[in-house]
Amino acid sequence: MTLRVAGGRTWLAYGSLTLFLAAAGCTNGGAKTSIGAAPAVTATDSASPSASATLPSIVTTPSIAVPPVQQILAGLVVKQADVPAGLTVDTIPQGDQVAGQVSLDLCGANFPSEDLRVARLQVAVSNASGDGILSTEAVAYRDPAAASQALAELQAAKVHCPSTYVPSGVTGQPPILFKFGPTPSTGAAVPGVEARVFDVTTRVQTGEVDRSLVAYLVRGRLLIGVYLLVNSSSSKLTVNGVAGFAGIANGFEQRMAALPATDVSVTL
Repeated sequence: MTLRVAGGRTWLAYGSLTLFLAAAGCTNGGAKTSIGAAPAVTATDSASPSASATLPSIVTTPSIAVPPVQQILAGLVVKQADVPAGLTVDTIPQGDQVAGQVSLDLCGANFPSEDLRVARLQVAVSNASGDGILSTEAVAYRDPAAASQALAELQAAKVHCPSTYVPSGVTGQPPILFKFGPTPSTGAAVPGVEARVFDVTTRVQTGEVDRSLVAYLVRGRLLIGVYLLVNSSSSKLTVNGVAGFAGIANGFEQRMAALPATDVSVTL
């Protein structure tokens, strides 16, 4: 875990997962980031009656409305209502940006799928002392194949992970050493949702050591990363009343599975 200072606040930057957890509350430039639906656009017919009378009749099939992508992502990540009183959920700095931001950073590997992202939203849960506990990051890719590619790249990164320090994918962060434990459980498999799950301990060259339980979940074009930092606060965490990493991760699998097929299958 390394320190970075931005906007007058100190932030903890967890390089392996691009997990920015606040040491003094997760806010974006001092104000919470609000994600809302884009305003509806109503189409109008500008053709005159006389013109329409001379054109052949055209039968159209109504299209299925797909919510704006940021609205879909906001529905996937952890929300304030999901966690107990005394905990705060906020968007991390630049958490709703793609350009210049990292989603996948594991073992110093290359992730070409990063260039296939079209939107992301990352939020963090912190306690009253500002200690980070949990972060969830929802990512929309240009198509389902790109999201599947991201999962394949993650698995390959683990398999070929060097046993030495590697450069961090996050600019300005020191090299990191990755060690993996036995694969954690996320409970019963959820149909339609593919998962890659890791128990990863990182050590940076400055000496800090952190352990995280991580689940990357994919359905269609969407990915959600669930990053639980293992510490005394996270052992007491509940999300929607469910405790433990397996139950928490499974809850996000269920959330993803509940999305309409149109939300996850659109190609952008």
